[in-house]
Amino acid sequence: MLDFLKKHQQQHTLKQMMDFPRVKKIENFAQVRTLGLVFTVGDEKHWNTLYHFTTEQVKQGKQVWLAGFQSAKTEINYIFSYAQTVICHEKEDINFFGIPRANILDNFLQQHFDLVIDTTSEPNFFGQYVSLKALANLKVTFVDDSQPHESNTERIFDLLIHGPRPMELSDYLNEVTRCLTLIKK
Repeated sequence: MLDFLKKHQQQHTLKQMMDFPRVKKIENFAQVRTLGLVFTVGDEKHWNTLYHFTTEQVKQGKQVWLAGFQSAKTEINYIFSYAQTVICHEKEDINFFGIPRANILDNFLQQHFDLVIDTTSEPNFFGQYVSLKALANLKVTFVDDSQPHESNTERIFDLLIHGPRPMELSDYLNEVTRCLTLIKK
């Protein structure tokens, strides 16, 4: 029963947030100057992939911000070594309904992004929530076609990268970069 209430409140929150209109704008990846990455805290290999992608983008002159979610079950044995990273901890920073508490994500959400990339596995409330709240011209996510389709995905995100199985993070980030590099204006 509690899971049902939690899921219902999360869906209600997302629905309310989807009602706000926004201007969408797609640019060639070379024109992107501000980039937001939404992720779920995982193992060290996962972090290293995100960190490597982030540092490559910074070298190209982009400002990159990261927002991550750490579940209560996830223990980390490495350091988040990128300064513009906000971690939302399930035990301290999430309310009863699984919604981040006020001000926890402010450092991330106060930015305006040219591009937000959700790297969480669908369906993921944190990824959807942060992507919806983020001020961004373009929002991108991965859709695993082997899983049931999440109805909100197309209303939240502007670009969906589809695949027949769970995503490999480095392949997904490369595919986003490749697709947006093809944009000509």
